[in-house]
Amino acid sequence: MDWLLTLLRPLAINFGPPATEQQIGTFEEQIGAELPGDLRQLYQLFNGYEKTDSAHSALPMRLHSLEESVTLQGAGENWPGLPARAQPF
Repeated sequence: MDWLLTLLRPLAINFGPPATEQQIGTFEEQIGAELPGDLRQLYQLFNGYEKTDSAHSALPMRLHSLEESVTLQGAGENWPGLPARAQPF
């Protein structure tokens, strides 16, 4: 997955620090499921990224930090700004 960081670094996106095994384990306990291998590796590279204009225009998706994901999952279908047809989980 280092190739991904090589591609993304020039985009001036503020990546979060890598997620620790403890953070990933806690997240998996909170959601009651294990992360798929590729997603786990992605979080081991960076734990989400800040929402900025450059990040939004460069990437067609948003990778929330593990902590943000738990908060948003707890909000259920009441995510602010989430289009009605979107499937967050």
